[in-house]
Amino acid sequence: MYQGREEKMTLSGKDENILKKTKRYVKYHQLLTKARENGRIGGEFKCPVCGMSYHTSEQADACCRIEDESI
Repeated sequence: MYQGREEKMTLSGKDENILKKTKRYVKYHQLLTKARENGRIGGEFKCPVCGMSYHTSEQADACCRIEDESI
């Protein structure tokens, strides 16, 4: 039988009917912070092809650009 790790749940905030996890997932928050710093979340400029966000228009334009490699 699988025994998963126990996670503590608490009732907090204005709405006491919503459960909140008390454990912080470090890797998730590290990746989220890195994505914000790189502009992938909340960036002002978006790639015209895929919609990924970036800090500069040059980064956004270069995102899905296909370089012509003639042989």
